[in-house]
Amino acid sequence: MDSESSRHFRVGSNAIFTSVFVFPLILPIASVVLFFQIIFAGDGVVNQILAAMGFSVTNWLYSDSAFTVLVILYIWKNCGYNIILFLAALNSIPREYYEVFSLESKSVFKRLRYVTIPLMSQYVFFILCISVINTFKSFREAFILCGDYPHTSIYMIQHFMSNNIRNLNYPRLSVAAVIVFLVIIMLIVLFFRFRTHAGERND
Repeated sequence: MDSESSRHFRVGSNAIFTSVFVFPLILPIASVVLFFQIIFAGDGVVNQILAAMGFSVTNWLYSDSAFTVLVILYIWKNCGYNIILFLAALNSIPREYYEVFSLESKSVFKRLRYVTIPLMSQYVFFILCISVINTFKSFREAFILCGDYPHTSIYMIQHFMSNNIRNLNYPRLSVAAVIVFLVIIMLIVLFFRFRTHAGERND
């Protein structure tokens, strides 16, 4: 009975985990943003709860809090993709390595340090690079959430580019595009240099 209950608990936990983190991947971004607008609008769910509890309400989408809302939105919408990649990396590690290591040590932390992390390092590097590049696409969420001219805390260079396209100011648009390109290239180069130095230290 206990094993059956634990099995049902694991199945239920997996279903909840999948719904919370993976389900947003298949939802249109507009639907996710609309959900956050309902929650964090001036008369949204969060402010209604705060008012009912006697706290002062906050203009979440048009104050410094807009950055926090955007971070939560972006992480929730995109972390499921990284979870899938990490799970694929974990499943790619042969079980034989864990079996051999278990003959020497039963410590979970040592197994994590000497088996899991070294064998996943290449995958972690790839996921890190993809995640950093994808953060430059957070403009999509910010644009749908607050429009062309959001609060300065979430006003991005992509907003600047989009507004200059409408104004037909191509010199500013070109400079902004070059800056974005150079920043991405510099970040990728830094990641590769860090990976090279880390590999040399491990050797």
